[in-house]
Amino acid sequence: MKVFVICAYEERKAKYLNDNRYTIWDAYHWNDIKDETVDLYNFRHNCRDELKKKITACSESHLACLKHIYDNKIDNCIIIEDDALIDFYRLEELKDIKDFCYIGGMFFPPLLKDKKDFVKPTFEKGLHEIDPETFVIHNAHGLYIPTHDIVPSMMRQTYPKRKAIDVEYKHQQKRKELKYFIYPAISTLHLEDSKKGFTWSNYKLADNLLKY
Repeated sequence: MKVFVICAYEERKAKYLNDNRYTIWDAYHWNDIKDETVDLYNFRHNCRDELKKKITACSESHLACLKHIYDNKIDNCIIIEDDALIDFYRLEELKDIKDFCYIGGMFFPPLLKDKKDFVKPTFEKGLHEIDPETFVIHNAHGLYIPTHDIVPSMMRQTYPKRKAIDVEYKHQQKRKELKYFIYPAISTLHLEDSKKGFTWSNYKLADNLLKY
């Protein structure tokens, strides 16, 4: 199984370089993102320019990796980000899955305004279906792609302007196009690097999201 690590920072590569089970996907660095690419995306009204470029770089890197998977007909693969690690001992759990599946992420209420009172659900170990009336999964640090032919549906943009990749996936969950996740997570955060990420200031995560 090929595990692509979307990585834009040299200092984060070290933890993967001596493990040939990981394949580094060189991501776009936000400093290299042009204004015309940022203009393809929609953001919150108060989003800072630097954050816009970071979100754009992340999303464009995911889309480029997905295109590579599709163009090269790569089946049975995983995409993670450079602040995540894989529990390789659990990959057998994916062998019978035929659809896109989260193997890591973060539970959120369907409406962000309800986050304060949201109670994170728990599940028995195994494959589960997302209930978008109750919760959705944010973040894109653990994605399993069983066959390359499902990639076009994952890349589909349904709005006049693109949204951050995890936000687009959230809307696909609400339309029941992305349905499944493995619990507990097979891809968990490497907190030392996550704390340096651009979303850390929003979430202040207390653990590695093993339980989303």
